[in-house]
Amino acid sequence: MRASGLSAALIVFLVSAAIADTTAFLNVNVVPMDEARVLSDHVVLVEDQTIIELGPRGEVDIPDGATIVDGGGGYLMPGLADMHMHLVGSKAYSDPEQLLFFLAQGTTTIRVLGAPPITLEWRKKVQSGELVGPTIYAMGPTLVGNYGDELGIGTVVRGLNAARIGVPVVLALLLVSSVRRFRSRRSATLAGVSGLAVGGVLFVTELPPLNWLNPVFDAPQAHVFEDRAGPVRSTIFRYAVEGYDGIKLYDGLTGSQFLAGAAEAKAQGLYSIGHLLNQVPLEDQLASGLREVAHVDEFLSHHWVGYNMGVDTDPAYDALRDYPVDAVSIPQTVDLVVRNGVAVVSNLSTDEALYRLLLDLEGTLAEPRFSAFRPDYVQGWKVAGRHFGPFAGQGEYRRDEIQPFLSALVKALHDAGVPITTGTDAGGFTPEGSIPSDIHRELELLVEAGLSSFEALSAGTAIAGYIIGNMTGDNDQGTIDVGKQADLILLSSNPLEDVSATRRRMGVMANGHWYRQTDLDKMVDDYLASRDW
Repeated sequence: MRASGLSAALIVFLVSAAIADTTAFLNVNVVPMDEARVLSDHVVLVEDQTIIELGPRGEVDIPDGATIVDGGGGYLMPGLADMHMHLVGSKAYSDPEQLLFFLAQGTTTIRVLGAPPITLEWRKKVQSGELVGPTIYAMGPTLVGNYGDELGIGTVVRGLNAARIGVPVVLALLLVSSVRRFRSRRSATLAGVSGLAVGGVLFVTELPPLNWLNPVFDAPQAHVFEDRAGPVRSTIFRYAVEGYDGIKLYDGLTGSQFLAGAAEAKAQGLYSIGHLLNQVPLEDQLASGLREVAHVDEFLSHHWVGYNMGVDTDPAYDALRDYPVDAVSIPQTVDLVVRNGVAVVSNLSTDEALYRLLLDLEGTLAEPRFSAFRPDYVQGWKVAGRHFGPFAGQGEYRRDEIQPFLSALVKALHDAGVPITTGTDAGGFTPEGSIPSDIHRELELLVEAGLSSFEALSAGTAIAGYIIGNMTGDNDQGTIDVGKQADLILLSSNPLEDVSATRRRMGVMANGHWYRQTDLDKMVDDYLASRDW
């Protein structure tokens, strides 16, 4: 979890984490991320949570009483955004201190996909300063269909919905058999009519999603639906009322549910992001109103040679084989994405993490970056991750064929002007082994795919801000300029020359609060030490 390469000579900060009305960054080289440039020896003034002035030293007046941050010649750039991550309010990680894991990595903005309801509360507390953490954007609990339901919840819901057909008959029989208990025929008749009415309602009304069956009992993060589109639309309407920033459409939905969900989100003014279905033509999904694809690897099945796309159902994961990948048709996919104005999360780090775990499970999890996580979670990655089951034995295939294809697709999408943004799929410390520090690897993989350092950094800053503007109507993040939100990271070296410089942080400003990196690291350590593992 710690930033590396910190130099004591460079960290001469005369501040603590407490916020003052005005903070002045002195002796910093600003990387504004509006273009590939560095503004040498500048001053940046922050008031509360907003940048109010920046300019060369000697041209900016420092207000009396301002808190001074001496950057020691470091590089000040916008904080990073993780646009695909998760928060799980489980019994193990039900407290909001998990937000520290992201902030300590210089991630000052997170977009939570499948956000449990508690996320809305945490979002408000971060905004008000009651919680330490990144700015939160919340996509409502994931909309999941029966087909391919990994948790098995849909099967239970479907069975109970089928069983409801017999409820009126059962209630009637029970009431008739117990009629002797009533003192009058009128009471028995009234009870019978009431019972039949309840049974009738159950008969004509689909049971609501049984979120209490979700393993995360105290913070449901998914709604599972049967085959009809109506409940999907009504749930999306409710998300809009409850204040979510958007929706996530997931595996298992039927084609009609997916298309109806994307259309309903558009009608409600909610941003939609999602997986892509295997059984519906790609052009239909991209033209549905869907705003963003959650992983670049969602396009993969549409490039598999010999893969049966199915008719009504999403083929089971265990049917996956090492299909040859057709890279020749990348331009056609790119053209569809461009014509429909759809953005894409790269998530290359997640795909890399998967094949590395497949190839060397023990060695990968023995790396120092995993040492900060609770032992039972690391053990979970060893015995229950995605490297087991559907992807078992695919390590070399995913490394040698899939990863190069995904990198080529990301580069082609980027070159065509598609907004590409960064995501790790981390959070809740789920079994796939993605963790908050993967945001830096995500940037490095974008460079390895052929983007420049500036272009890769833009994916996690300016482009993320552009997408947030599309979500909320307010694009005040992602660049350093007057009027922008003061989410910043101070680095010891120039990230435009080496994108991995984001790993060498001297400090982070989030929501107008300044934290030295050493303080953030200690906060994480104290949190870990306080937990009863």
